[in-house]
Amino acid sequence: MGRKLKLDLVSKIFGKLKAIRPVRVAGNGAVWLCVCDCGAFKEVLRCSLTAGRTRSCGCASKGRGRKKNTESLSDHPLWSVWNGMPQRCNNPKAVNYKYYGAKGVKVCEAWLAFKVFAKDIPERPSKEYTLDRIDVTGDYEPDNCRWATWKEQAANKR
Repeated sequence: MGRKLKLDLVSKIFGKLKAIRPVRVAGNGAVWLCVCDCGAFKEVLRCSLTAGRTRSCGCASKGRGRKKNTESLSDHPLWSVWNGMPQRCNNPKAVNYKYYGAKGVKVCEAWLAFKVFAKDIPERPSKEYTLDRIDVTGDYEPDNCRWATWKEQAANKR
């Protein structure tokens, strides 16, 4: 029987990389799918992330990395909205996992990259609006998400 993949790194940040999910077990341990601040995906050994040996997709060494004194993606107003989706869907230790990931709700592959999510989702009308899935049994994807007030979300139940 194969080794079980741990989900302990879901949404943790390692330099410019955010761990999304484990993808397979390699000879040296688990390989994780990560998304970089620049929007690129990279598969990285778990031990390389935790030891600090891999901290970007390579963009920093290629001159594409964020320059000093500029804003990072985590300063974007939608960052916390985006950051919560994979937590709820992939991390069994997340408070709301039982309502999302445990029921099979996923984040579409494209939205694992913050830049794609920010481009796909319309501008948030105000802070009073939160991301809502139109079909509550569906996944987080462009055709199934909208901004809604708490009152609107409360009426949109299974």
